[in-house]
Amino acid sequence: MEQNINDRSELLQRIFDNTNSWLHFLEAKNGAMIAFNVAMAAFLAETSVAEGCSLLSSVIFIGLIMSMAVSMWAFYPVNDSMKKTSGKIVTANLLHYAYIASLERDQYLQKLYGRYWGETGKNIGSFPQLERDYCEEIISNARITLRKQTCFNISFFIDIIVMVFLMISIVFI
Repeated sequence: MEQNINDRSELLQRIFDNTNSWLHFLEAKNGAMIAFNVAMAAFLAETSVAEGCSLLSSVIFIGLIMSMAVSMWAFYPVNDSMKKTSGKIVTANLLHYAYIASLERDQYLQKLYGRYWGETGKNIGSFPQLERDYCEEIISNARITLRKQTCFNISFFIDIIVMVFLMISIVFI
């Protein structure tokens, strides 16, 4: 019995560590996006690339600022519990942060017990407190990670549009 509890806690610790790794990775991606946008804005301010059309250069700078703002929003602290997301993001992978973010704590624990420990239909009240706490943190970090991924995706999309406008200004003006 003690071995089963240790095995479950060990798996939950690994899932927690994996979710935290994704969280750190997405923080780094958003930080890199901010640095890229600052470098692009500084480069454009120092060169005459966008001088030919003040409207186009204004659109480019506004786009870079918007992209930076979205990436910076990813670092805004989340102190309240975040709502669960829709489960349509990824397939039912109990180890992937996007799917984990779509579940509630007890629902996640029941799925873990059913899939990995062969105990389907376990009573919610019988989950050990350590496992509940792990799952609460895993789900919270998964939702924060998903929020940071969404911010990065939006920022990246804005940057693609900015690069198109930059290419237009270089080629046609």
